[in-house]
Parts: sequence; C-alpha cells; structure tokens
Amino acid sequence: LALLYAVIDMAGWRRWAWPAEVVGRNPLAMYFMTWAVAGWVLAALQRHLGSDVFQTLGDAYAPLLGNLAVGLVLWMICWWMDRNRAYVRL
Repeated sequence: LALLYAVIDMAGWRRWAWPAEVVGRNPLAMYFMTWAVAGWVLAALQRHLGSDVFQTLGDAYAPLLGNLAVGLVLWMICWWMDRNRAYVRL
C-alpha cells in the first residue's frame, strides 16, 4: 500500500490506475453484478462466441479466460455507468 500511495498520490502517476477508479466510483454495482449477472454473462459469451472459445489455451486455463472475459464485460458496464453519471448509492 505504501508503494501505491507513493506512486499514485506523491508522484502523481494516476493514468495507469484509471480502470480501478472506474470500478471504485461504483463498487456496489460491481459487487451486485458479480453475484447476480456474472453467470448469465458467461453463458451469453459461450452461446455467442462458441462453447469452446475459452479452451484455446487448454482446459486448465479455460476458467481463467472465462473469468477475465466476464470481468471485462462487467467493467465495461461500470465504465458506461460512470460516463453517464449513474451511481448506486446507499
């Protein structure tokens, strides 16, 4: 944490942390989507891209590639919400 504090806050290198800022502005939406929508997104990706699309690197890496693809889709939803200033708040 001290290294991140030094790089981001003290040195001012913030551009590389932008993807984390997008999720950090709407963490409740990301948490909800992870539990409620992630399975549906994975099934939709497999349906539209092919059932063996994540086996390109072998069966051992299929769950990793599937989770990365779902994470990218959920991040893009958070990015869209951030651009439209739609935030989930309590």
